Amino acid sequence: ARRLGSYVKGPVLVDIGAGNPDMATAFVEVAPVLEKAYATDIHPSTKASTNPKVQFVPQPTPTMTSFARNSAQTVILSFTLHHLDTRTRDGLLAHMAEIVPPGGRVIVIEDSFPERPGSTRKYHPLMREFLSFSREEKFQLLALIDWMGNRITRNRPFIPLIFNYQSIEEWQEIFKRFGFKTIHTEFVGFRERPSDLFPPKG
Repeated sequence: ARRLGSYVKGPVLVDIGAGNPDMATAFVEVAPVLEKAYATDIHPSTKASTNPKVQFVPQPTPTMTSFARNSAQTVILSFTLHHLDTRTRDGLLAHMAEIVPPGGRVIVIEDSFPERPGSTRKYHPLMREFLSFSREEKFQLLALIDWMGNRITRNRPFIPLIFNYQSIEEWQEIFKRFGFKTIHTEFVGFRERPSDLFPPKG
């Protein structure tokens, strides 16, 4: 949240597919423009936020939230979209285009990679090796890590494993189709010695 706080617009933030209110709480703590933050998911949250500005709201369907048109100045999608099939994903993005007003922001964090990373010298050896893989090999590795993380490490059988990954450039084109304009992209990658099975982020 600290890394992305400057991109947040207020007064309302919605974290879609959140699972719990942790991310929404983190953004409230670093973005003073926020007066209210909501976490929403089709699965109920067993965790409550300690911040009175944050509330969990059940999501009625995978493609809809309970928020009105132009009501969310910032929407967060954190590791959500690759768990949705293309039709469901596009339905959710169409809904987001309604609830985010002109000038609003959508912050997307995904298991992804750039198609044209340029010089990889700035990355550690593990990351350089990942970037040297073919597109198919990258997707296979992301799928393996996703399966291990959700089924073995965290035992979350309710998470759909659709493996609908896209490159950063493909995500930009998908969002463009729904009227969104990219203002910043960043390939974060993963730590040199990850303590868990976490895929590279974009």
